[in-house]
Amino acid sequence: MKFRLSPTSLAGRCGLSFSIVLMALTQSVQAQSGLALLDPIYDCNTRQISFRTTGGDGSKVEYMAPSVTGWTSEANGTVDAATMADGSTAVLKLFARQNGKVVSRDFNLRQLCGDIGIVAPPTKSGGTGESSITLTDPSYDCTTRQITFRTSGGNGSQVEYMAPGVTGWTTNATNTVDAATMADGSTAVLKLFARQNGKVVSRDFNLRQLCGDIGIVAPPTKSGGTGESSITLTDPSYDCTTRQITFRTSGGNGSQVEYMAPGVTGWTTNATNTVDAGTAADGTANTLTLFARQNGKVVSRKFSIQQVCK
Repeated sequence: MKFRLSPTSLAGRCGLSFSIVLMALTQSVQAQSGLALLDPIYDCNTRQISFRTTGGDGSKVEYMAPSVTGWTSEANGTVDAATMADGSTAVLKLFARQNGKVVSRDFNLRQLCGDIGIVAPPTKSGGTGESSITLTDPSYDCTTRQITFRTSGGNGSQVEYMAPGVTGWTTNATNTVDAATMADGSTAVLKLFARQNGKVVSRDFNLRQLCGDIGIVAPPTKSGGTGESSITLTDPSYDCTTRQITFRTSGGNGSQVEYMAPGVTGWTTNATNTVDAGTAADGTANTLTLFARQNGKVVSRKFSIQQVCK
């Protein structure tokens, strides 16, 4: 017995087969498409935010956003109250990571929420809202080397202070500049930092403008030197994926070297550290200030994360 397929039947079967193949190809392409962030779900009143993505390969996804959360596999987070209250903060930078690949998306809070949650800054006549903290010129005694940090603004909560060549982070506003820093005539400017509720501000303070040559100890002459050269910082090695940074120096006298950088680490003898996720992810934080210290002598160098990782 012989069977024949009519043209109509054959076309029907071929059409079905083609549709199945097309669907399989489409699903395969979708499965291999790159991960992308969608607009999040956001509640303007509770500040709860839910990250959303599309594409990817089906493996675990992690999420991060400065002022929301560090890297986490939890898609739900809460925007900091201070961020929501700051009317000047319109855009959040959202990040997602899958198998080391990082994608980002801007999310405009104000476009969605308008003025909801904004706390007005104080008026000149004396409102109750808070203003941003700033550092003013410190008081400094050129003879005793005693320095007192001074700030204005802020919200009344605890303030911490730090300056290379002076002190690590401390709530004590009065400290003493290292003798070696004061004795080094090439050190004209101190970098002062203050921190309140995680917000860090800085200010340059010129020692020499205030004190002239007071306290400077002349270096040894060429005929009677010890053969050592001054320590200097060179560009660090930096891994854009792991955020691992390794301080590197040249020169010096062979004695112990300590390293420090705001957003990375306090003073430590460990040259290899990790940059804070929020610092590395913040496009406005283009430059890190790196410090090295040997026998009380502090040197610094600027390092641009964005320039290396663009």
